[in-house]
Amino acid sequence: MQHTGFKKSLRAKWAYLLPILFGYVQAYSQLPEKEINEQIQFWTSLNSTSRISDRWAIIGDIHIRRNNGISDRSRLRTHVDCSLKV
Repeated sequence: MQHTGFKKSLRAKWAYLLPILFGYVQAYSQLPEKEINEQIQFWTSLNSTSRISDRWAIIGDIHIRRNNGISDRSRLRTHVDCSLKV
């Protein structure tokens, strides 16, 4: 006779949990379809290093970026490099 009380309490717990679980399942099953945005991208870079001496060099970079055929963030960058020998 002790088991009937346990079964009733288990049924009571499931009676509360099942609607919550089904609510989560319904919420996730009604998500909108994923939208795919296709893009064409191109990025190229030309890098060079010119030594002036054993210690000094000039470094130059040219970067060209394009999104869907439109120029985006193209840049030219130069800087001087100093080598420290230890």
